[in-house]
Amino acid sequence: MKAVVFLGPSLPVEQARRILPDAVMLPPCAMGDLLEALRRWKPQAIALIDGLFERTPAVWHKEILYALSEGVAVFGGGSMGALRAAELQAFGMRGVGRIFEDYAQGRLEDDDEVAVTHLSAEQGWRPMCEPMVNLRYGLELALQAGLIDAAQQRALVDAMKRLHYPERSWDALYAAAQALGLPAARVSQLAQLVLSRRPDRKAEDAIAVLQAVKAWQGERTPPPAPRPAFEPTVFWDHLASERHAVEAAGQALHQDQLVDYVRLGLRDRERVLDEALRACLVRHACRQLGTPAVDDEAAMARFRRERGLAKPAALRAWMQSQGLDAAQCLALAREEETLRQLHWRLQEEVSREIPRVLQRHGRLHEVAEAVQAQRQHLQALGIASPDESDVESMDQVLQWYVKTWGPVHTDLASHVVERGFGSPRHFMRELVARYLACHAERPEPAAVECTP
Repeated sequence: MKAVVFLGPSLPVEQARRILPDAVMLPPCAMGDLLEALRRWKPQAIALIDGLFERTPAVWHKEILYALSEGVAVFGGGSMGALRAAELQAFGMRGVGRIFEDYAQGRLEDDDEVAVTHLSAEQGWRPMCEPMVNLRYGLELALQAGLIDAAQQRALVDAMKRLHYPERSWDALYAAAQALGLPAARVSQLAQLVLSRRPDRKAEDAIAVLQAVKAWQGERTPPPAPRPAFEPTVFWDHLASERHAVEAAGQALHQDQLVDYVRLGLRDRERVLDEALRACLVRHACRQLGTPAVDDEAAMARFRRERGLAKPAALRAWMQSQGLDAAQCLALAREEETLRQLHWRLQEEVSREIPRVLQRHGRLHEVAEAVQAQRQHLQALGIASPDESDVESMDQVLQWYVKTWGPVHTDLASHVVERGFGSPRHFMRELVARYLACHAERPEPAAVECTP
């Protein structure tokens, strides 16, 4: 029965493999990792021991609930696993070990009890400080050995709790003991006890978790994991769509593989990365300005028109090729409509940025020349403010516009607003001017940009 283990600084992986040699050993769990493990390895059991937090979003409770709803046995203990097991034991997560019991019984409450800083995977996740639960364990042993009394134990616990968790260590505890007035000989005995016993509650509990999984696997017919009812939310759908393995062109690809391929090099790599950044900034802007109201039906209709997906069969084939379901496709359409509305809201600021963007791409001189050429041509024709009377057929001008710059996917009034013009008259004036300049018989306005 396949098992997945999330393990880091609590226990060396080599030691864990001696207990569960066939398990998939993964690094400490972060948000989305447990969901991905379910999809990638389809385990019957998950052992959650270590997890990331603070700088990285921690594993979601919802991921664990989803695993339980799928009939997967989820065990937790040692570190992050103990926290989540104490919180989710009522839903079927199986807590193991003393740390779990202390959280479940309310003897421990703070997350920092199990927090540590540590080195990278290449360096074996080696802890750079001592977790509070281990310091408590050592003080329990010292109390039992008669090296300290109950009051001194409480005082040393309080001294360690006042430190930020990366500053906690046995040396810091010995210094606190000296500051409390313990004789140097007694502090030395305390250090000898710690050296000989090596109190490591997290490691002991991690071993207990692995042994519990092994015992569960060894049963001829393991009891089925409880299956709580699972209700997806908008946030769950977002996480699931972000972490989903991409199914495209008949190939199942992990998202990270696609990302790495693009990062290394792609013909339009910078454009893809810029659009990814823009999507992030749109979400940030929506949090600041409020998310614009989006008409789902209109947004989806336009999404399909812009991609030539008018027929349902064409839409289904396109979605399948991109690894999208209906909800994910609608989410893309909403994002595009949200971006259009933000363009409209912020058009003055966007307009002020256009010259700087042209400068950044080395095109300011080129575009300035085109503007000057267009203006000179209108002056030669004696036209100060172009309008419909300056062309033979406005329909012909509009047909040229669509052929040159692509179809108009909304009514003309809405299109004018999207393009950033203050009024239809303003749009028509620029359109006629560009048309006349691009159809000039003389060579002067050759710099006018007449193709996309």
